[in-house]
Amino acid sequence: MNNRQNSERIVVKMKNDMQNLVIRVDAGPRIGMGHYVRCLALAQHWCLYGGQASILTNIADERIGEAPGISFLKTLGATTNPDQLIELVERQCATWSVIDGECFDEVFLAKIAKKGIKILFLDDNAFLTSYPVNLLLNQNIFAAPAMYTGKTKAKLLLGENYTLLRTNLLERQIRSREHPDVATKLLVTFGGADPLQLTESFLSNYIGLSSDNVLRKISIRLAVGQMNSSFKTIKLLSKQLPNCCVLNGVTNMEDHMLWSDIALSSGGSTVWELSFYQTPMVLIPVSASEEKIVGHMEVNNAAIIIKDPIKTSFQEVFERLNALIENKEHRLSLGDKAGNLIDGKGAVRVIDAMRKFTN
Repeated sequence: MNNRQNSERIVVKMKNDMQNLVIRVDAGPRIGMGHYVRCLALAQHWCLYGGQASILTNIADERIGEAPGISFLKTLGATTNPDQLIELVERQCATWSVIDGECFDEVFLAKIAKKGIKILFLDDNAFLTSYPVNLLLNQNIFAAPAMYTGKTKAKLLLGENYTLLRTNLLERQIRSREHPDVATKLLVTFGGADPLQLTESFLSNYIGLSSDNVLRKISIRLAVGQMNSSFKTIKLLSKQLPNCCVLNGVTNMEDHMLWSDIALSSGGSTVWELSFYQTPMVLIPVSASEEKIVGHMEVNNAAIIIKDPIKTSFQEVFERLNALIENKEHRLSLGDKAGNLIDGKGAVRVIDAMRKFTN
C-alpha cells in the first residue's frame, strides 16, 4: 500500500473528528522557509483527509503552497501577539492550533492555552523553559525525551518518524533511484533564503575550476529560494556556465530531486525530502540546529558533511563531489542509508496523534 492509499484509508475516520485547523508560522530572509514548509505539509495532509486549514503568516500575500482547502491570512501587529491567532481559532471553531517558530515563547503559548485551545507546537532545540502545549513535535533525528524533562506535560512526538513531507513528494509511486556508473547530474539547493549566500559562493568558485575538471562536465540545476536576495547576481554568474540552469520559485522540487544523481544542500528540512528520494548528499550546515541534523546524518553514514566551505573557496566541496561522481558504490550506500531514515508517513502519524488526543 503506497502513502497516498494509506492516507485515504484514514480519511473516513478523520472527517467526523477534525475539521478546521489554524496554523501560525512565519518565513523570511533570516529564518528561511523551513518552518513554513513543514507547516504547509501538515496543512496539505489535513486537507487531504477532508479538513480545512488556515495559515496565519507574514508571507500570506505570496500564497506559497496554495491548494484546495488551504487559506492564507496576513499577520497584523507584533509577531508575538497571540490575539489574532486566538480570534481566528475561535471564529473558525478550529479543532487545533499549530504553532511553529523560535519567536514564540512560553508567555505566548500560555496565553493560547489559557483560552482552552489545543496546541500542537513544532520545536527544534528545546530552548524554552516550559511548553504549556498538548502535543510537542520535534521531527529532528536528534530529538530525545531527555530534552524536555521537567519542561512539559505534553505528549511528545519525537524523531524522524514524524517528519512532515509535502503531499506532492509522496504522490510518486516509486521513490528508489537508479545510480549510474558515473554521475552526470548535480542539484544544488541552499534553502529558501540562503542567508550565507552559499549559492553565489559556489558559482563564483565553480567558475574558477579548470575546464578539464570532471565537475565542469556535469549538468547542474541550482534551485534558488524565493527569499534569496542574491538571485540577480546568481543569474548573472550562471550565464558564464552553459551546463548550469538556475531555477527560481520552484514548486516541483520533487522532479529536480529525482532528476539528480547527487545533491549539494544546506542542512535544513530539504534533507528529509532528499532522504525520502534516496539521494546521495553533500551537506553544508548553516546554523546550530542544522549542525545537529547533519551530524546525525554523518553518524548514520547517510551523507557527507562539510563545514564552512567559504573559508576554503569550496575546495573540499569540489573534491568530495568529484570523488562521488565516479564512485557508484558510495553513492548507492549514501542513498540507501538516507532513504532508510524517512518512510514518508510522518504526517499520518502526527494527525493520528491529534485525532486520538484526549485531555
